[in-house]
Amino acid sequence: MPTTCPSCSAPLPEMAAFCARCGRPTGSRVAVKETPESLLRQLASMVRKHSRRKLGVKFVTPWRFCHVSPKAKTISVRFNCQTWIFETGPAFAITPLAGKTLFQQGSWDDIRIRVFQEAGFEDARAFAEVYRGVTGRHVEIVKKFD
Repeated sequence: MPTTCPSCSAPLPEMAAFCARCGRPTGSRVAVKETPESLLRQLASMVRKHSRRKLGVKFVTPWRFCHVSPKAKTISVRFNCQTWIFETGPAFAITPLAGKTLFQQGSWDDIRIRVFQEAGFEDARAFAEVYRGVTGRHVEIVKKFD
């Protein structure tokens, strides 16, 4: 049975955790059997899709030439502004508050979001809000621009 988003009233599939239109959590508590890394990829994709600007997403791992995504080894996520095929500097970057990877033994970690461009601040805040809602973890936002 289809439902609607509590925020924007868009129609949703039965077991949707996020709204496809506004990106907000739907409030449904579904048992998800996904890794934290795959959920982070979904959040990154949502921010990229709903940003007013075109954002490129890069998952940084210690293994640069690995063809398969190394499970739970992401050390940062970078969102870069894109204009056509060129990238400018990072809009914002996500790193763990403690430890070397974003996930400690397969579980979520507290994160720090470093914002490098004023235009990226709203996207970073949206990401922080959804990350807090999904994981219940602490998010710190640091401005790196004047």
